[in-house]
Amino acid sequence: MWSWFKAIDRLLRGELTRLPVLSAGKFEIPLFGFTVVIILLGGIYGVCMGVFALTPGGSGHRMQMLAAAIKTPALFLLTLVVTFPSLYVFNALVGSRLLLPSVLRLLIASLAVMLAILASMGTVVAFFSFTSRRIGVVISPANAASIDRRPNFGRRADCDPC
Repeated sequence: MWSWFKAIDRLLRGELTRLPVLSAGKFEIPLFGFTVVIILLGGIYGVCMGVFALTPGGSGHRMQMLAAAIKTPALFLLTLVVTFPSLYVFNALVGSRLLLPSVLRLLIASLAVMLAILASMGTVVAFFSFTSRRIGVVISPANAASIDRRPNFGRRADCDPC
């Protein structure tokens, strides 16, 4: 299993996506290993998201952490299952020389990168879950800025709302 995490590290550093490797039409990654790592990293991030349930603003149900740990990797993998046929066809239409197994490996690798980034930010999500009262602050800074949902067209910032 440790070799799978080393392979993810090599992927994050760009060693597995060098131009000579991709131009040869080969993209060799441990498909099963990356899938297991995707499930683990998605579970870690899901637990970090589910931590909000334990805060005073949350629901208080500890099972929320387990549910999020299961749903997060499932969301990513099921999205791949649903979109893989069209992604392969569009990949072929743009002239890529990658064959079906290589395209699948490339997409699994992209999921691994996304979930590695999300899992690395999981502690930040958990921290803001405990230090903020609004879930919008936890979800994203953009949500924190958009708490006022009224349109601001034609209004100055210092004017009272109509």
